[in-house]
Formats: sequence, structure tokens, C-alpha cells
Amino acid sequence: MKVTNETHTAAIKTLQEYFKSGKQYPFVLLFGSFASGEAAPSSDVDLGIYVGKEPDFLEMGRHISTLESLLQRRVDLTLLDDLEARNPLLAFEILNQHIPLLIRDNERYIAFKTRAQLAYLDARPLIEANREALQKRIEANRIGERNFATTY
Repeated sequence: MKVTNETHTAAIKTLQEYFKSGKQYPFVLLFGSFASGEAAPSSDVDLGIYVGKEPDFLEMGRHISTLESLLQRRVDLTLLDDLEARNPLLAFEILNQHIPLLIRDNERYIAFKTRAQLAYLDARPLIEANREALQKRIEANRIGERNFATTY
């Protein structure tokens, strides 16, 4: 069962108001099941925040705590700064399915989207090879084995 349109719309409005009135982040994105419209009542809210400087992890924790209270559901916060270097697949997935909650710096937003696309294209052969190897291990019922030298 998915959340109602009213719940979905209210959550997005709450998030937009929260970030408009607070810290001046260059941009904030909603991704995951709330962005795709597939959120269930038990779904968490996935947020990407571009900080533009060294993140203050206590501040991030305060955001999570406050937002969880406002939304009455779990909130996962992902730092978007250099995400494409740390996890090109996640950056690409966010790029392909997100709702911009707030964009104060369009140039940084476009630069993030460009870097995410290029990093994914660079990493795609490795990502696909890993997926194929995992699928073969699953099909061979060898998912929990620890044998890195085996070829399938």
C-alpha cells in the first residue's frame, strides 16, 4: 500500500519549508521511494544535501532528528558533495529520479548532475561486471561463500 497523495504532498511541502527557512544550502534533493511515488507507510525519506563545504555532522544529526519529528518517519540524509567519486551508482540513481526541494545555486546543481552522469559512465563497465558476477553467484547458490579467485 502506498502513501496517499495528500501525505506525499504534505511531506514535500514540509521539507521545502524546512530547508527554505534554515541553513543556506546550495541545493537539497528528495530521492528514493518518496521521489518515485512508490513510498509505503513504513518508507523512510531519502534526502540529498549539497553542503558546499566541510559538513558539520552534528548539524546533520540535528536535521535528521528535527525532520523525523516533523514527518513522523525515518529520514536518511546523504551528502551530495563529491558523491559521484564515492558512489557513482548512487549519484546516478539520484540524478535519474529526484525531486528538487530547493535550488539556491543552479550552477552547482547542474555541475553535480554533469559529474554524476560522467562518473557513472566511467564506472558502468565495472558496475555491470559486478552485477553479472553477483547474479552468477546467486544462481549457483554460492552467495555466502568467500572465494575471490573463482571465475564463473
